[in-house]
Amino acid sequence: MQQQVFTSLTAEELSSIVKQAVREEISRLDLTPHQPEPEETLLTRKQVLEMFDIHASTLVKWQNEGRIKVYKMKSKNFYKRSEVMASLIEKQA
Repeated sequence: MQQQVFTSLTAEELSSIVKQAVREEISRLDLTPHQPEPEETLLTRKQVLEMFDIHASTLVKWQNEGRIKVYKMKSKNFYKRSEVMASLIEKQA
């Protein structure tokens, strides 16, 4: 249980105490500028086929198996580069 102490302070003393407390809290903050996340690079179907040196039917098979996730925009298929690279590493392992 905290003990409460009442004292009379001048406005200047109170201001000084508050400023010091704020300075201490600000010094604890991480104020380093953060780099924004880079935008995910999307690859076309053709780029993925060339990257893996595979036939289109193989790519469709991998999509159906869940090895590579496809993102559809209108009538086009796209693939996230990071996910394709992870699939490439898994394929080699």
